[in-house]
Amino acid sequence: MGLIRPATSTMAIAIVCVAKKTGVVHIAVDYRYLNSFTVADDAYPMTTVNEILNKMGSANFISLF
Repeated sequence: MGLIRPATSTMAIAIVCVAKKTGVVHIAVDYRYLNSFTVADDAYPMTTVNEILNKMGSANFISLF
């Protein structure tokens, strides 16, 4: 069906199966190479709990999505 084909990207990451002592097999991926090319600047930093509580203090309505 052509759904699976060899990767040709320079950013392709190998997936390996790691057998644990308990006999369970885990899938592991080493993203260190890919991470070396990512930008460290966080465009959308997470809001801290204190910031949320400060904004909620003067609110008339609170909604959660």
